[in-house]
Amino acid sequence: RETTKPELLVDELIRKDIQSFKRLYLKDRKIENVILVGDYFTNLIFHNKTAGSKTITKETFMLWYKDIIGKSALNLSIEMDVPMEFASVILPTAVIYRRLIDELGADTIWLPGIQLTDGIAYDYGEKNQIIRTKHDFENDIVMAAKNIAKRYGSSQKHTQYVAQWTEVIFDSVKKVSNMSNRERFLLRIASMLHDCGKYISLLNVADSSYNIIMSTEIIGLSHAEREIIAHVVKFNTLDFEYYGASTISNTLNKDEYMTVAKLSAILKMVNALDRSHQQKITGLKPVMKDGRLILNIEHKGDFSLETEVFAKKAVFFEEIFSMKPVLKLKKKL
Repeated sequence: RETTKPELLVDELIRKDIQSFKRLYLKDRKIENVILVGDYFTNLIFHNKTAGSKTITKETFMLWYKDIIGKSALNLSIEMDVPMEFASVILPTAVIYRRLIDELGADTIWLPGIQLTDGIAYDYGEKNQIIRTKHDFENDIVMAAKNIAKRYGSSQKHTQYVAQWTEVIFDSVKKVSNMSNRERFLLRIASMLHDCGKYISLLNVADSSYNIIMSTEIIGLSHAEREIIAHVVKFNTLDFEYYGASTISNTLNKDEYMTVAKLSAILKMVNALDRSHQQKITGLKPVMKDGRLILNIEHKGDFSLETEVFAKKAVFFEEIFSMKPVLKLKKKL
């Protein structure tokens, strides 16, 4: 209330956060377009016009910004014919938008006029098969996981390798384990993130990985799904905790807990098959026979280390799936 230029205070307040976001997440990427969500601002800038593209140049936005900056909420309410409570947030929101556009160096601003409620309606329509989309939203989640893994220095070759073979094992036990395609997808994301905790601590990889995943919002995953992934990654290196014997029952229901148990058993076993991080397996074909899961593996190099670690992890897999994993090795000449 004591300043004559409140927009400068808002700018000072948010500048460092946006610069930190740019440094951590964007690095050397070139951002050409910025999407501003919210129908009020779309209407204010375009004066409620419905025809034509809702895109403007940075220069056009700045002309609009300079026109409203410095005006009181009362004046904005009268000039723009909007409620007083909305007029009071126009100025700080415009400052945030302007700072974001400046920092990112965007040339074009898109104001589609959509709101959060539009996204909720779209999600409902898709889930109930009212509408169909060609966009692959799961691929967005995969790319987000790849970026997280990269940010925390995970081995790209190792994580892709583990993700590849976990899906092969999952498919081989899917029918008998009563698991869905969504659980297969969660296993893929867990495989990509299972090494991220090493960035923080080589001794406490499990807890560090869990905390990273739970502290990182991944658009497209629910909180419960992120909790499942975080626990699967955690138990990749730690001994499994049984329901009711630990705090796990406070965060997961029994169905979610069983999902964690099944996915953890697969990840533990497959991760053991690349214990040396040298990607020795060149071919893997699982076959279920007489209560056993026979893994026909073609490999290169000495597989002794992987065989030893695999034997220890296979015990938990047998406990969860009631089938004994058996290696059948063939060295590639």
